[in-house]
Amino acid sequence: MDWLELLLLVLFLLGMGMVVTLWIWIWRRLNQTVGTAGQIHGLGGAEGTSDKVNAEFAELEKTKLTIHSLLKNLEDQVQSMVEETGKYENNLGEHSAQIKKAQTLATLQQIEQALLEEVDKMKMSTIAYKKELDDAQNKLKEQEQVLEKLSKDASTDFLTQVFNRGAFDRRLIEEFARYKRYGQIFSLVLFDLDHFKEINDNFGHLAGDRVLKAVALLINEEKRVADFLARYGGEEFALILPGIDKETARTVAEKFRRKIEVTTFKFENYNINLTVSAGVTDVKTEDEVPTDVVKRADEALYQAKSEGRNKVVVK
Repeated sequence: MDWLELLLLVLFLLGMGMVVTLWIWIWRRLNQTVGTAGQIHGLGGAEGTSDKVNAEFAELEKTKLTIHSLLKNLEDQVQSMVEETGKYENNLGEHSAQIKKAQTLATLQQIEQALLEEVDKMKMSTIAYKKELDDAQNKLKEQEQVLEKLSKDASTDFLTQVFNRGAFDRRLIEEFARYKRYGQIFSLVLFDLDHFKEINDNFGHLAGDRVLKAVALLINEEKRVADFLARYGGEEFALILPGIDKETARTVAEKFRRKIEVTTFKFENYNINLTVSAGVTDVKTEDEVPTDVVKRADEALYQAKSEGRNKVVVK
């Protein structure tokens, strides 16, 4: 039994008590009236009987009115108690709704707090993940740079900083395959520095190295972007010219020959002059392998050197 039911029970008992008290009072009044009537009847014809009877009936009527008034008051009090109980129940319902609302609000606040904590955790996890991702990307970038450097070192001549023999062989294979598949021609020029041994003997190997770097730089700066320059070996350089036939390649080789001939290379206090010989060829239908092109260019170079050097021969 909750406290509301207990209150209703108390009110019911109070009402019942009032009803019992009223009936006891009525019962006493009736006894008094009956006793009086008996006395009047016993007098039987005595003088003044009529007046007494009238007085008693008047008293009964007064008692009746009193009882009616008491019952009316009791009914009003019970109705008032019912109304007050209804108001209390309404207030109690509103209070319960407010309590539930407060409990719901507290629950929502707890949920909100939990969600905010989860969001903070996700933010921290995201920050940590981003840091790990950045670190991984930086490491990957460093590794790519290392690999790029290693690849470049593997393809670059250490002294002249142009492509080396291995890179030349790979590029020649690519150009030859492109010619066989698509018919795109290319030419090859082999340069050889004339009397280079005399430079080493007269000025030292450091002077010879300086001349090799200077010649490589001269050709590299004058060639097209699409052209491929490599140190072929010793004092020889190879130049692949994509999309160019041998006659056009002759013009290119001749330009470099004249440029080198008129250039004075300096080393310490020495002025060094030199010339180059060049063998030129282009790819042909009958070539079966890339080395067929190299062989023909080498034969042209040998002929140029045999004919007095400082010249260009085409085959």
